[in-house]
Amino acid sequence: SLVYARDAAVKRCEGFYRPIREYSRTYVGYDARRVSTRTRVLASSRGRRYLIMNPDIQRKILKFETFVNDVLKEDLAQLEQKLDVKNADIAEFLQLKATITTFKNNGLDKSGFKTQVDIGQNFFIEAQVSDASTILLDIGLGHYLELSIDDAVAIINVRVKLLEQQIKHFRKEIARTNAHIKLILLGIRELQGFDDKV
Repeated sequence: SLVYARDAAVKRCEGFYRPIREYSRTYVGYDARRVSTRTRVLASSRGRRYLIMNPDIQRKILKFETFVNDVLKEDLAQLEQKLDVKNADIAEFLQLKATITTFKNNGLDKSGFKTQVDIGQNFFIEAQVSDASTILLDIGLGHYLELSIDDAVAIINVRVKLLEQQIKHFRKEIARTNAHIKLILLGIRELQGFDDKV
C-alpha cells in the first residue's frame, strides 16, 4: 500500500523526514513546483504529505544549524554583552562630567560642600568637602589620578570619544553577525527545497 511504501522509504532514509508543516508556515499545502529535486514527496492515507530528504543534505543542514547556534549566536551574545558594558561606561562618564560641570558652575569646587558618604551596607555619614578643586579620576586597572576640574573634564571627553568609537565598532560587528546568520538560514531554507515566493 501507499502507506507501507512511505514508511519503507522513510526507514531507508534513516528517518530524515519532516512534515511539510514543520518546515514552513507558508507551505500549508503542497505544490510540486516549489519542492526541490533534492526531496521527494509521499502522500499518506490520512492526506498528510511528507518531505523525504537526502541524508547528505540533511547532514549539511545540521552542520549549518550547529554553526549558527554554537558559533554565530554565541559570538552575537558576546558582542551584545560588550556593547552593554561600553554603554554603561559612557553613561557613567557623562554623569561624572555633568556633576563636575555643576560643581564648577555653582562655585562648589572652591567653597566646598556637604555630602553623604556610603560606608558600606547602605549606611551613610555626613561629610564636609572643604576643597573640591581637584578630584580622583579612575584611569583604569584600579588606578586613580588626582586631577584639576578642567583636566578631569578634558580626560573625560577623550574617554567618551574613545567609547563612542568602540560602541560604533561593536554595532557594526553585531549587524554583520546578524546578516551572516540570516544568510545561512536562507541557505538552509534553499537546501530544504523551499523558496520565499508564495
